[in-house]
Amino acid sequence: MELVLIFLILGVLVVAFVREWAPPDVVALGGFCLVILTGLITPEQGFSVFSNQAPLTVAAMFILSAALTKTGAIDGIGRWLGNHLGGNLMLILPPVMILVALCSAFINNTPVVAIFMPILIHLARSKDLPASKLLIPLSYAAILGGCCTLIGTSTNILVSGIAANSYNLAPIGMFELARVGVPFVILGMVYMTLFGSRLLPARQTVTALLTPDDRKNFLCQVLVKKDSPLIGQRLVETELAQKKSDFRIIEVRRRSARLMLPIDEIVVEPFDRILISASAKQMVELPQVKGIELAGETRGRLGLENLSTIEGAIVEGIIAPHSKLIGKSIKSINFRQTYGIVILAVHRHGKNLSSKFQDEVLEFGDTLLMMGAKNTFEQMAEESDFMFLEDRMPLAARRDKAWIAWACIGAVVLVASFELLPIAFAAILACLVLLMTGTLKSDEAYGSVDWTIIVMIYGMLGVGLAMETTGAAAWLATQVTNVVGVTVPPEWVPFILLSMIYLLTSTLTELMSNNATAVLATPIAINCALNAGLDPRPFIIAVCFGASASFVTPIGYQTNTMVYGPGGYRFSDFVRVGLPLNLMFWLAASLLIPVFWKF
Repeated sequence: MELVLIFLILGVLVVAFVREWAPPDVVALGGFCLVILTGLITPEQGFSVFSNQAPLTVAAMFILSAALTKTGAIDGIGRWLGNHLGGNLMLILPPVMILVALCSAFINNTPVVAIFMPILIHLARSKDLPASKLLIPLSYAAILGGCCTLIGTSTNILVSGIAANSYNLAPIGMFELARVGVPFVILGMVYMTLFGSRLLPARQTVTALLTPDDRKNFLCQVLVKKDSPLIGQRLVETELAQKKSDFRIIEVRRRSARLMLPIDEIVVEPFDRILISASAKQMVELPQVKGIELAGETRGRLGLENLSTIEGAIVEGIIAPHSKLIGKSIKSINFRQTYGIVILAVHRHGKNLSSKFQDEVLEFGDTLLMMGAKNTFEQMAEESDFMFLEDRMPLAARRDKAWIAWACIGAVVLVASFELLPIAFAAILACLVLLMTGTLKSDEAYGSVDWTIIVMIYGMLGVGLAMETTGAAAWLATQVTNVVGVTVPPEWVPFILLSMIYLLTSTLTELMSNNATAVLATPIAINCALNAGLDPRPFIIAVCFGASASFVTPIGYQTNTMVYGPGGYRFSDFVRVGLPLNLMFWLAASLLIPVFWKF
């Protein structure tokens, strides 16, 4: 009955992950509660998973990565590279992929992609290349770089923690995975340069499709005169709010206060100050003061007085992985009133949402086309809600402390490599140094942690514990080894088992979270090895690579989701480019892992 219950719960969890019935952390937490409520594990056993150091290490690495981002420690490298590359795609991809992989080996790959994405989009525009030719290679390089070290991705830390805590096996070394990870990077780079670049579509970002005149706009603050014909009219019905007039309402101020009402509820009153966006053709130059203002004919007809004019911007921004805007609609956020910007379009999963996108609930990876003042976007860039696709955002304010961030990362790598301290303690100590030196503020540190991943990991650890205590992992491993044992010659059993574990892990990763997959696959892999009388080490390594090397779908890995919208990709683009790569790595892992880790 216990086996029936645990496999039933596992089946429900997998379907819930695939069908996205709820966010991944909620699904995992639900599984954690179910295994306790059904008596598969006791509450005391369930809460014992919180003693696992792996999630704490993952959280600390989020903070260390945030320090590198906030201090601009890696964006300077990317900008320099972008300024020194030629216009040939086959010459651009190798250095870009190598640099991204190198950074991703020591930094969480999500901020690496967030930093390099606007740089590569700007590079594509300057070299007259489609952005879609660079963004999938960027994501793949970040994934491959994370496979090279223990701290390169959270799945490696998680698998190492499960092996050490639950099975008393030696933890994975800092550079142990590089034996196969480096060949993976080289193989991926060669494939993307020679074949991937031809398979990738030629598409541009939304702003790249706009003409220079379309992108050029001005924000004018105008005063409604006491004799204006607009007085008493609903603002939404005036010429200023009509799409054909090339005007857009940004905000309305009345008696020095910003009106927080929806635009369709505002009735124009005398002396209202209205901030509007106007196209270049609506403006007139003032040579005597070297300035610009709203055309006099328009002002006279509408009874307006020009107060000030500033240059505006049309910018693309992606909803960040742990943005506080996720799960909220544009209407409920009141973008226009709250931020002083107007949402022009929303792009999701390769498609533009309908004109009624105001009611759409925002998701991670949604691309928003926004119009507003340049300084507004500069202020928003300092927060973590958006990843802007504009390479000309202001540089980080704490660049003088970038060396501290690098030193902390280096110290963690050295301490963990020589096993001077547990990696979890070393990472937490490095975070303390960052906070004490002011390299990172407390709110920035807490905000940088993707708590949904941490909660999901703890939830799945509870489910994994139930698999172990009920004997489900051992039973499943026994069935697999028995089938393999009677169908292939004895000398081939280790190789076939390893290949099956990698394929199972890789397939599940494409369908659900890579961290959830790692938690479920690690006990099965270890038990398969033990049942066959083999060393579990090669199988643990196979799970690490299978859970990370996810290329076939845009939802299998966060970095794929990040480039999905900005690159204008379709789901089929990832399948066409990523499936051959997945198959190549499956074959390469099956051949290389036994060479470096003996059975």
